[in-house]
Amino acid sequence: KAQDYNSSRSNKRGINVSEEEEEEEEEPIGGIDENDVSFSIYPNPTNSLIKVIYSEKIEEIEIRDVTGKLILKQKNNSTQFEADLSHFENGVYFISISTSENQLIGKVIKE
Repeated sequence: KAQDYNSSRSNKRGINVSEEEEEEEEEPIGGIDENDVSFSIYPNPTNSLIKVIYSEKIEEIEIRDVTGKLILKQKNNSTQFEADLSHFENGVYFISISTSENQLIGKVIKE
């Protein structure tokens, strides 16, 4: 089952922005548009392999556990990414994808 995330995005300065704000102002101010950006993580929940898909090129992926500990960090050069979670402990993990302009975060459950 695919999990789609309507996520806020942040620019390289860490400010949450919506697409409308980006077009109207040079210096974005905070704001979340629930139709802003989406990416998919599937299957979710998983017991091994996950696939992350986004409409833009994903430059880097980070996977962190619920305590914030970095479990995996990997460079990428595609709109898709696969990771094998079979050696991870069961639990909740946060998937952070970085593009040239955005950083998005989603959640996956390892069973």
